[in-house]
Amino acid sequence: MVFPMEYILQENKMVQKKKGKFWHVEKAVSKVDPIFHVEVFDKDVLSRDDKLGWAQFDLTRVPAPTKTAKECTLDVYENEDLYPRMSLFDKRKIAGFWPVFDDSLGSKVLTGKVEMELEILGEEEVAERPAGKGGRNLTATQN
Repeated sequence: MVFPMEYILQENKMVQKKKGKFWHVEKAVSKVDPIFHVEVFDKDVLSRDDKLGWAQFDLTRVPAPTKTAKECTLDVYENEDLYPRMSLFDKRKIAGFWPVFDDSLGSKVLTGKVEMELEILGEEEVAERPAGKGGRNLTATQN
């Protein structure tokens, strides 16, 4: 998925533009922390989908992911020595496994693991590598 955004590097803030009341011509601009929120649901055919867990990342302090699902525990969020924090804006691309959890009963309970690749692209890079193309060469070949 592609999420367009504006980021102010000097302030470590994202620019959020929201349309106000219907009579407002211009959008209201605010600066917010670059938070990425992930929710994982099951897929039920006949009943409502159930939320399995969630995770939330400050994109300026993303915990290092694990390389395999087996290594992935809640320690990723709690142990900064083993899983140092990194800025996605500096690193540009981070891939691996992160735990998702449920904390509705007061304490975090590991409910799953999600494999993700997070990547920051500039406008020129987005045009060169559109989402969903997987880096494949899409030019037709002649037989």
